[in-house]
Amino acid sequence: MKTIALFTFAFGCFIAGYMVSSVAKDSANNGDQLALNKSNHPPTTHVNALAACTLEPATIKPNEVTRNTKAALNTTAPIAGDENIESMLERLDMLRQQAGNGELVAEQFDILKKAIATNPQLADDLIDLLYNTPLDSHLFSSALTALQTLPAQDLDFALLSIAEQYEGALENVESREKFLALLTNTSGTIDSKPTVQALLHIVDMEAVDASTKLEALHLVQPHQLFEEEKHGIRIELTQLIDHSPANEAAKVVPQLLRFSDQEHRPAVASDLLSQHRANPIRNAVLDSLASGDISATEEMKNALMAIANNPNDNLNHEARAILEYAFELNKQEYDQLAVKYNREL
Repeated sequence: MKTIALFTFAFGCFIAGYMVSSVAKDSANNGDQLALNKSNHPPTTHVNALAACTLEPATIKPNEVTRNTKAALNTTAPIAGDENIESMLERLDMLRQQAGNGELVAEQFDILKKAIATNPQLADDLIDLLYNTPLDSHLFSSALTALQTLPAQDLDFALLSIAEQYEGALENVESREKFLALLTNTSGTIDSKPTVQALLHIVDMEAVDASTKLEALHLVQPHQLFEEEKHGIRIELTQLIDHSPANEAAKVVPQLLRFSDQEHRPAVASDLLSQHRANPIRNAVLDSLASGDISATEEMKNALMAIANNPNDNLNHEARAILEYAFELNKQEYDQLAVKYNREL
């Protein structure tokens, strides 16, 4: 048994030694093969391909751009095919801003006019658009122009309907300006009493400038007011004349005369013609005399004769011209003016 055990142990050692030797040899061969592979394939170097790629910009000639743009515009579908009035107006604005599209704009606007005339919903949409669009936007002016294609009566009704929505918000500058802009584009007299009162409210506002007050008064007719209301307006306008720069005050004169009765206008004009007044104010009175807004009364004749015969008055020539044009002068008055004129020559 001992002999068999020794033999078995010796044979096991032989087998183990052989296997170790074989593995070592294979490892050496594999190492040699790896070394060979490394020598045949040098390390890979990664290069940024984008940096090595140079793109030449495409050259577009200006003439081609213009030609392509015009072609695109000329093939634009009719604006009436759009789903709503706002997109119609926006596309019309786009065409209008491009040079050389006058005929196309006119053609498309005619299509829009016909669409509004035949589709009442478009007119309603225009009214909504005017109400919801800021006054200083292109869309507002385009919508207003489109709405003006309606008959005068329908246009006035639409504009007054929109303006009425702002009557309770006139303290707000934007609402006030929009209110006046809408009413200014009406074609007839504003007969709505609430609207007239809203205009008078603007005149009474202390924070409102003179030009805005005059714009509001221009929309009011004197016959629509009671004498007490006209008296209040005359006081307001007189204060504007007294406290405004001369050129601004001169713009107030026609409105002051308009809201004065015919029999009172000569007295108002005589006061404004006083030599202590600035020349722009006095010239405004002379213009009203020349246009017939002030009656050629004896009082006015005397006031003008005093100016015409005063060599120190800068407006003596203008007064003389008005006298000869608008007044009936007797021989003595003609001679008086002629003597002065000859002396100046």
